[in-house]
Amino acid sequence: MTSPIIGKIRKLLALAGSPNEHEASLALAKAREMQREYGISDSDLAQAEFVIQQCNRSTWRSRPIEQPWIFSLLKAYFKVIPVIITTGAMEVLGCDWIYCGKPHDILIAEYVHDYLMRVAKQRWSIYEKSLSHRIKRRGKIERHRAFLHGFFCAVSERLDAQNRAWYNETGIVVHADAKLVNFVDQYLGGALSKRSINKGKSDQSFVDGFVQGVDVDIAKPVSAAQSNNRLVCSEGQAT
Repeated sequence: MTSPIIGKIRKLLALAGSPNEHEASLALAKAREMQREYGISDSDLAQAEFVIQQCNRSTWRSRPIEQPWIFSLLKAYFKVIPVIITTGAMEVLGCDWIYCGKPHDILIAEYVHDYLMRVAKQRWSIYEKSLSHRIKRRGKIERHRAFLHGFFCAVSERLDAQNRAWYNETGIVVHADAKLVNFVDQYLGGALSKRSINKGKSDQSFVDGFVQGVDVDIAKPVSAAQSNNRLVCSEGQAT
């Protein structure tokens, strides 16, 4: 079904909530008439909100170590579901991973992904240079993972605090979109990441990473996405 038709029906349904009873009644009647004419169910309208967007970073020699943590944050806090494409499927699909969600939310998720990737690499580089040569010679891979684990735990806690503040101010609980989960289940066979970010053992690299993540300002990429001219939406699609 074409997006313009679905967009028109959505606009009519929005008008159906008008305080003007006559206007609301006419809008609802017209919306239902169009649904019958084009064979569009309520579930079709719900699913049409979501898109599947392919993402490609072919310049990477291997998948970044930061990415699984970032994907967990995007899924938990930014209303999208990232799905990592297996090596065998990359050549067929021509992409490294996909985002599922609304175009507006995917745009913000892309900004947050790139921002966190950049900041995590910068903080790790600065931290590694601060260490003595004796420490650098031992267990760099494990130290890197522990540092990033701490870094993203701190970012996660900051996002939790923002959700609590939002609840205290508005009474609205931020939770996963069940319709989006159903959409992914239907089109991708339930290919959802089960990974979450939990605190591990508090070795020094974890603690140092946590300290580095405490002051990360997620509002920066969100503001950038919202001010980007691609965020002008029409009929539910990003232009």
